[in-house]
Amino acid sequence: MPNYYIILRKLLEKKKGRDSSLTMLNRMEKIIFLKKVPIFAELNSEILIALSEILSEEYYPSNSVIFKENDIGNTLHIIFQGEVEVSKTTEKGEKKVLARLGPTDIFGEMGIFDDKPRSATVIALKDTITLIINKAQFRDLIIEYPEIMFEMYRVAIERLRRTSE
Repeated sequence: MPNYYIILRKLLEKKKGRDSSLTMLNRMEKIIFLKKVPIFAELNSEILIALSEILSEEYYPSNSVIFKENDIGNTLHIIFQGEVEVSKTTEKGEKKVLARLGPTDIFGEMGIFDDKPRSATVIALKDTITLIINKAQFRDLIIEYPEIMFEMYRVAIERLRRTSE
C-alpha cells in the first residue's frame, strides 16, 4: 500500500483518538495480503477468509515500542507496512539486535502458544502497520482449521534451519 495509507491512518487517529476498531483494509485486501505471508501462503481460500475476519490493525509511529522483552504477550503480529527491529538485552545489559523485519514477516508468535513473557523487544524503525491475531481467536480458528498449525510448524522449522546454518 502507498504511504497515503499511513497519512490517512494518522489523520483518523488524531481525529478519533487511537481507536483500534477502525478498519482500513477490507476483507479482500487482507486475503490478498495473507497469500503473500509465507506462513499463510499455502492455505485455502476458506481458511484465509476466516483468518481475515479475526485480524485487527494497529499503527505504530517510527521509533515506538511495540512490546518489550518480558511483557506478557498474547498476540501475533504480521507486518503489513513498515519495518521493525527485534532485540534482546544480554546478560551484560547490552542490546543485541536479533532481526530486522518488514512486510509479510511475523513476530510475537510465541505469545499465542504459551503464557510466558515476551522473549524480545520489538521497536518500529519506520511508521509501521501490523495485522494482529490474538490468542483466544487464534485458538478457536485452529480448532476449526488444524492445517494452520502444520503451516506454522513448517515455517518455524525453516527458521530454525536458517539459524543453524
